[in-house]
Amino acid sequence: MSTLRKYQSNPSSLLNNAKMLFDNKGLQTIVVEGESDYRLLRQWLVDKNARLENVNGKPNVKEIWLKAKERRFTAVHCIADLDYDIVLKDDPIIDEQFIYVSILEGSNDNDIECNDLESALIRSRALSKVMSQKYRGAALYENFEERIYDLREKLRVSSLKIGAFRAASQQLWLAKKISAIDGEFRISEEFFDADNFQIDGEKLTSSVRNSSSLKGYAIEEIISKASHLELKYAAGWQLCRGHDLTTLLALHVTNIVERRVSPREIEEDLRMACELEMLSQTRFGARLLKIGSVTGRPLLKVSDLLS
Repeated sequence: MSTLRKYQSNPSSLLNNAKMLFDNKGLQTIVVEGESDYRLLRQWLVDKNARLENVNGKPNVKEIWLKAKERRFTAVHCIADLDYDIVLKDDPIIDEQFIYVSILEGSNDNDIECNDLESALIRSRALSKVMSQKYRGAALYENFEERIYDLREKLRVSSLKIGAFRAASQQLWLAKKISAIDGEFRISEEFFDADNFQIDGEKLTSSVRNSSSLKGYAIEEIISKASHLELKYAAGWQLCRGHDLTTLLALHVTNIVERRVSPREIEEDLRMACELEMLSQTRFGARLLKIGSVTGRPLLKVSDLLS
């Protein structure tokens, strides 16, 4: 188990500890970037074969990976969100020890279309399980699977419209160290119809324009770039940010159950609903199962898949 001291003071300390535990007990170390990943994996971990380290951030995961490669230490496996790397032309890391959170789109890492853990859970059967078990009595359940498919598609379309602005703002930051919108740009019912699950594009654009510190040509350029990104990635999930997805869903579900449901509650529900079989259908779950198969010491509780 992880001591969970923040970043273990430094990457060298974490790696030294990981090597000692591997040499003495054969333990593999799995490095994750946040609490959500830690809590999801923790329930399925085989303690005698693996340990988890939450290093609090993607840059720290990358640094651990680099130093593990420098030391040729193969018992460390790093898991991180893809975020907007493909959109921003930040080439994904292709390496056996670096694993992106994603559903399985194919055998090629270029097929990744899922940006983070929450997105992966929304795209899994965990969404169906949450909607069917927790929110009983809502007028959702005739033609249930069809409605879940429709709900997931509405989530995708709505979140990518917001994600286009976020990605355009990040492009500006990378180029000029200027931010067009706050990273926590608030999803508002001013532009989101929670009942019908629709984003009003014009009102969203106005909200971005009004909330931005940029004015004149600068903000219009961001709006233009966001429009271009939305068109370019209209068919996929590359612009869909997990916390936007869960915020949109929380606003919608609040109307269904007639009580306030927070994004955090939705995220916790999704984690709890994710069974090992569902986890095995994500890229990182499948990779961890494969590592266990190759080493002969499972990192995840494979027996639960067979029961």
